[in-house]
Amino acid sequence: MGVRLQNAVELTKKYMKTVYFAGPDVFNPDYSRLKSEIKAMCAAGGLKPMLPGDLELDTSEGIFHFNLGLIQVADGLMEP
Repeated sequence: MGVRLQNAVELTKKYMKTVYFAGPDVFNPDYSRLKSEIKAMCAAGGLKPMLPGDLELDTSEGIFHFNLGLIQVADGLMEP
């Protein structure tokens, strides 16, 4: 990767807006496909999606704290 392209990628990562997606979709049996669609739409719009279930955690407390952390650092929040 050229230096200019690498710099552009780093700047994009630094300034890309993050959006946390909240709601019951995580319980949808087709959530994996839905996550892929959300990620593609966000990428096309220059956004970085933050989705529940992106990290496998064992306890409800771990899931709660992880998702709460995502919400706290996100630039925006989407809910149904």
